[in-house]
Amino acid sequence: MQTEELNDRDTAMPAASSENAAAEDDVCAAGSAMLDQAHQDRISRRTDSIMQKIWPELHARKPGTPNDDNQKRKLLATFRHEFSSVEENYARYLLAHHIQAGNQLRIWKISFPPFRVRLRRPRPPLTPWSIQGAQFLEHLDEGFWRSMAGGNAADDRELALQLLAAAILFDGQLSWQRIHALCQCSARGLSYGAERLSLDVPVTSDEVMEKDDIPADEPVWRWVAHWVPGILLCRWKARGGRPLYDCLGYSKNPDRNVLWSALRDFFVRHRVPAYFLPPSLTAMMEWSAARLAQDTGLGVLAGYARGQNAASSLLPGAWERFLVGSGGPLKRLEQPANRTAAAAQWAGRQATFPAVAPHDQTCLAEISRMILRVSQGKERRAALKPAIALLRERHAVTPASAMDALLRWCERLDDRRIGRKGHLSAKSVYGYLNVLGKRLLRQPVSSFASASEEELIAWYEGMLDECGTDMRRAYLSRQIVDFHACLRIEFGTPDVDFSEVDGFMAQECGVDANFVTPAEYDRIFGLIEPVGAKESSRLAWVCTLALVFGFRAGLRLGEIRRLRIADIVFPGNEILYIRPNIHGNLKSACALRQIPLHNLITEKEAGYLRRWIERRKQETGGNLEAPLLALEPYASTILPPAALTDVIHQAMRLVTGDPAIRFHMLRHSCANWLLIKLVADSVPGALDARVGAFDHPEFSDEAVRRLRRQLMGQQAKKTADHDSVKAALYRVSLLLGHSSPEITLRHYIHLLDYLLGCAVQSRPLDLRTDLLARLLGTGKPRIYALLERSRREARAVGEVLLATAARKAKVRAIRVHGKGVPPQARRTVIARLGHACEHEFTDILAVASILPSLNELDTDSQARAALAELAKRHGVDPVTLGAWFDVAMDVRYRYLTGTRQARHQRFPALPHGFEDRVEFISLLVALRRGLNDPARADHVLWGMDQFMRRAVINRRELTFDKSAEARRYIRFLASLGIERKHLLMLHLPLRGCDSDTEIQDRHWWARTLGIPEENTRRRDREANRVGCRHGAVALSVQGEGFVTQRSRRGRGEAKVFRQAAMSFGNAVQLFLIQTGYEQRMAAHITGTNQG
Repeated sequence: MQTEELNDRDTAMPAASSENAAAEDDVCAAGSAMLDQAHQDRISRRTDSIMQKIWPELHARKPGTPNDDNQKRKLLATFRHEFSSVEENYARYLLAHHIQAGNQLRIWKISFPPFRVRLRRPRPPLTPWSIQGAQFLEHLDEGFWRSMAGGNAADDRELALQLLAAAILFDGQLSWQRIHALCQCSARGLSYGAERLSLDVPVTSDEVMEKDDIPADEPVWRWVAHWVPGILLCRWKARGGRPLYDCLGYSKNPDRNVLWSALRDFFVRHRVPAYFLPPSLTAMMEWSAARLAQDTGLGVLAGYARGQNAASSLLPGAWERFLVGSGGPLKRLEQPANRTAAAAQWAGRQATFPAVAPHDQTCLAEISRMILRVSQGKERRAALKPAIALLRERHAVTPASAMDALLRWCERLDDRRIGRKGHLSAKSVYGYLNVLGKRLLRQPVSSFASASEEELIAWYEGMLDECGTDMRRAYLSRQIVDFHACLRIEFGTPDVDFSEVDGFMAQECGVDANFVTPAEYDRIFGLIEPVGAKESSRLAWVCTLALVFGFRAGLRLGEIRRLRIADIVFPGNEILYIRPNIHGNLKSACALRQIPLHNLITEKEAGYLRRWIERRKQETGGNLEAPLLALEPYASTILPPAALTDVIHQAMRLVTGDPAIRFHMLRHSCANWLLIKLVADSVPGALDARVGAFDHPEFSDEAVRRLRRQLMGQQAKKTADHDSVKAALYRVSLLLGHSSPEITLRHYIHLLDYLLGCAVQSRPLDLRTDLLARLLGTGKPRIYALLERSRREARAVGEVLLATAARKAKVRAIRVHGKGVPPQARRTVIARLGHACEHEFTDILAVASILPSLNELDTDSQARAALAELAKRHGVDPVTLGAWFDVAMDVRYRYLTGTRQARHQRFPALPHGFEDRVEFISLLVALRRGLNDPARADHVLWGMDQFMRRAVINRRELTFDKSAEARRYIRFLASLGIERKHLLMLHLPLRGCDSDTEIQDRHWWARTLGIPEENTRRRDREANRVGCRHGAVALSVQGEGFVTQRSRRGRGEAKVFRQAAMSFGNAVQLFLIQTGYEQRMAAHITGTNQG
């Protein structure tokens, strides 16, 4: 296929590879024609000669060379005369890359001629053979259910075969690599959360496989199980969870034919006719993939199940945050350093682009021929270094240029020894050099001595974009790793995080599969947005907009830093243009794009953006070429990366609790949430409200439909066609600036396992009661009870059965920590957590993460006996821990009920949610300030005493029948920063009063105490005391945003109230323990000094 016009966009030529020969050949013709390496070298030299003769200014890369169409026509006419059709296309390809390199270096602006590329037809998920075979799977299904009805339930081998058959038939585990890894792992990665059972299988070494727990940052592939295989997984765990290969009696690495032999015998044993069985395990997987594609209409997910569409699963820690929608533990957020000096230093660095040597390709061809000509090791090494020195002089190789780096790498390859085999062969050195060298010389390399990590990533991605297959990318990736190691030694170039290089596929570099949920983004946004005291901070404005561009538009950090004022077009619809400018080039031609920003950002974010742009226009006097983000009003250079990432990284890590999360994960977040929204109508149950990440207004039906309509157009009408999923992938890839959806899937999409789980769950199964009983390992009466529970709770039968099996097998439950806490309060948390008073509670907060585990023990003596083991486990001093325990017991026994029962637990626990912990520390600080203030000390002591004497362990509320005491208690809460709108008032009416009187009494209490009417409720029980003719009231602390939480998704109010009240009560009890411990230590020190 050939275009008929000259265009300004680079067209990447797919390349072919032969790994055995350690070389790659560029695809340079339509159809299947190929050119070997020697042939390419001849064409390259001839093209260089023709270019030098016809257009010497272009050949020498003379700055300012005009876009002369006559010269281009002469070149193309000469190519047609000198070369055959295949050779002519490769010559056009070389000319296009030569011109594009000059465009990227801003030497000239010339359009390049078209050339043909070979388009590869994607492998279809369905074939006639697989469609025919999918019809036979019904007989395998029947054999599986016969095994459940009549198999030996106590046989581990039988259970292992049932589990493997169910994984392939019902759950889309259809690649040999996954089945093999599944058979090697144990049940330690099994977890249950949000009505889903998942199994995390490590993808690294055997050492990780043998650990007791999978680390939160360990790369895994994830199986989100259908409820039938999920119940079998629970039974497998209940029996010890040994690797399936052990249950089958095999070694760790059996052949797939051996496993298929066992499965075939399993089906034959359960009366499946042999002529219905597939010929191999691979055939069974292909048949299942065809059935999955037919049943769901989602060919992309069928390809993922077969391993054709590679995508990484979320890291275990990120998966838990996805399910529960909560942040991690609270950490101290340090104040960002002053970036003015760094910005000034960065301003001195100017973007310089030295001229590129015109004979680099010729130099590379000469050194390659010389390596092949001298094939013997010692003779070659003796002749190579003088030849390289001669080439440097003859071609005037610029120091630290691309050619200089290649020559240095060639010397190191020539000196390398590989074990007992000696040095690398001449053919290997030749192959490595040409595979990497040809592509490197096409990149706009300025100087490796001053290259930044961002520039290196851009060059490496440009090289990988030319590879047409995964095998070629993997081969080139290994050479890039070795080449970069040489650069670090020779030029001191910075290290590169290869996980950020799109298309990189070396085994030593995995994908950093992490992201930020929308709720977490809201909290991060609230930490740094320019409100209150931060409104005058330029750093707050700059970081807020960078956060928006990263999360909403998926921009790279370099693209954000290089934005100009002119790159965002107003008014009306905001359009963001990503294009090269004076501040730097794009990573590749595909990165040139325009983004409909008005469809992606909220009105509040758009307001911040408009205000900042108007401010920048006034500061620069209307100069639209000035950087959009700048810490100085008249800055003409872009910001250093650290000016943005320091603050944003701290906020991201504070909210998520993940110390390794980075700015680049915002781009991952954009890709995943966009894809989920665009395919929601095609995948049943994709936006399940029980998943914490989807408990957000962005995922409402109206918002999702509007986004699909805006981004997909006519494709939004297709809801059951797999083409809609494919179109969504292409749309996301286009917005991210990738050359193909394969890059997006492999490096950025981490929820295909979740979508596959949703798709297989939607396939109906109607099973008899006796089969359900055999599957669950229980009796029919229990099944009838579970079926009734399913009907009563309006839940799917499979969900109820799976939850029962998980609870019975004691599968690790992913708890919901702080789910639903709204990030509506826009407080300056940086200033709050940075207050000096926080240091006073460092010890108590550390102890509060240890001692609450003792609350589960029945007696105090058992708790005291467990102290030594607890101290040893957490590495703390047992004497110190014992002192804290004694003080906690003193506080507990000080406030007993009339029946001598404890009102409070032994040791209060810290809240789990992010904002709850912020409130918790704020209350401790407020109590400390009130106690240190002589004017308020008695008031604070009275309030704490009233709370501890009147509240009980399971209901942190105080009951008042006298309005004076209630008002005094409210004033105590107000001194702690708890306003009346944050209180819940429960009215206890007098005995025998009618409903009208009860309503009037409740209004009287609300008016007297100043409690908002919407925060008042009626308590079911009546008041026992008659201190007031209007009854009594119970007051408790509630969280902010109560009304919003109560109205969304029908969530009940009792749990929300209790969570906030428990947090307040725990803070009061913990403060009393802290005060008692300090008094004990002071008395001990005083007694020691007197002694």
